[in-house]
Amino acid sequence: MRKIGLYYFTNDLRFTHNELLALACDQVDELIGVVMPIQISPFVQHHSGEDQVGEHRLLFWQRSVEDLARQFEDQNQSLFIMRSSEAGDLIQLIKTCQVSNIYCNQHPGSDEYELIQEAQESLPNIKVISTNNSTLLDNADLPFELNKLPKSFTRFRKLIEAGSELLNIIEHSPAPVLPKLPNVLRDNLNIAPNISVINTSEKSQISHSLNQTGVALFKGGENAGIAHITDYFRHSYASHYKQTRNALDGMSHSTKFSPWLALGCLSPKTIVSTLRQYEDQYGSNESTYWIQFELLWREYFYWRARASGHALFTNPQDSHALTTEAKAAFNRWKMGNTNYPIVDACMRELNATGYMSNRGRQLAASCLIYELGCDWRWGAAYFETQLVDYDVASNWGNWSYIAGMNGQQTRHFDLEKQTQMYDPQHEFIQRWANTNEMHQIAK
Repeated sequence: MRKIGLYYFTNDLRFTHNELLALACDQVDELIGVVMPIQISPFVQHHSGEDQVGEHRLLFWQRSVEDLARQFEDQNQSLFIMRSSEAGDLIQLIKTCQVSNIYCNQHPGSDEYELIQEAQESLPNIKVISTNNSTLLDNADLPFELNKLPKSFTRFRKLIEAGSELLNIIEHSPAPVLPKLPNVLRDNLNIAPNISVINTSEKSQISHSLNQTGVALFKGGENAGIAHITDYFRHSYASHYKQTRNALDGMSHSTKFSPWLALGCLSPKTIVSTLRQYEDQYGSNESTYWIQFELLWREYFYWRARASGHALFTNPQDSHALTTEAKAAFNRWKMGNTNYPIVDACMRELNATGYMSNRGRQLAASCLIYELGCDWRWGAAYFETQLVDYDVASNWGNWSYIAGMNGQQTRHFDLEKQTQMYDPQHEFIQRWANTNEMHQIAK
C-alpha cells in the first residue's frame, strides 16, 4: 500500500537543512506540501484592535512561501496553499487525499498545537511525525523535564551551557540536506476543493505589494536568508556585536537574522555552525559569544511557550478593562503619538517598516505598561500583527518578561535616561518625527 504524506509547513519554510522534510521524503511514496494562509486569531483581533495582518509582515511571509514554492517547482513538484487555517479544512484534505502520515514542526503556539491535536483526534489512524524543527535542542536534549523548566533565563542558560548537548550541536556543522521530493499523483488533489497550487510563474493568489507609506527592509525566503547570513559573516560585524546590538537602528548593528529565523527560512543550527566557521577564521570574543547568547534567549522563550501553553497569553492581574481612556492611550501608542519621543519614533518605524530594534521593543513595551497603564497583552497582540519577524514564543515571552509575569521582576525603563544612552543627539527621534519621512530606511 502506497504511503501518502502531508507536510504541513508553519515556521519551517525552508527546503535545505530541513531534517523533517528529508525524513518525510524517505518515508512516503507521495508527499503533499501545504501551507495555510497567514491569519490572526479572534483573541489577537480583540487585544490589538486590528482585523488583519500588517502589510510588511504579510509581504515577508508571502515572499518566503513563494521562494519555497520555487524550490518545489525545481523538482517538478508543487507547493499548495489551503483555503483557511481551520482544522476542518485540514481534516477534509487528509481524507480527500487519503493521507497516511502528517509531518509538522512542533510549533510553540497553542493554536497551532491544538490544530494538529484536533486532526489527530478526528483521524486516529493517521500517523503524526512532529519534531523540533526550529530550535537548537530537541526535547530529549534538555537537562530537565519540560515541566521543570527554570523560571529564569540565567538558570536555563547555565544548565544548557554546562551540558554536552549544545556543544555537540554547535561544533558540528549540519550536513547540507537537499531532499528529493516524491512525486504526487494529481487525481486526489484535483478534487480537493480547499487547496490550490502556488504558481510562482504568474501573479499568484498571495501576491501583494506595499502601499506608498512603507518600504520593505527584508526580502523573505530561504535564499534571501542565506544571502543575508553570508553577507553578515563576510564582514567583521560579529566581532563587534555586543557593542552595537542595542543601537536603535542601523542594518549592520545587530545581526537582523530574526525575520528568517521567525519563519524558519534559516535554521538556528545553521546560524550557529556559520558562527563557528567565522570564529575559526577570525577568532572568538565576547561579541561572537553574545550572538550565541541571544540565540539561547530565543531557545528559552520557545521552551517556555511549550511549557506554558495557553498560560503564556494570560494576565493573572487582569484588571485592565478596555475603557475609553485606556483605548485612546493604546491607539496613541500604536500610532506613535504618546508624547514620549523615543517611543513615538520606535512605533512610527514599526508602522513604516514592520521592524523595530530589540532595545526599541523594550522601551515601547515599558511605556505602554507603566506610563500608559495598559494591559501588556494589547501591545503583544499589536506587535503580532505588525512585526516581520513575529515569533509567538519570543514576542509574547518578551512582553510577559517586561510585565513581570511568571514571578519575574518588572522591567520599567526610565525613558529619558534611555534616550540619553541610545539617542543622545536625537538623530533617531528626528528621523521618524515627520510622518512624511516614515518611508525612509534607517541608516
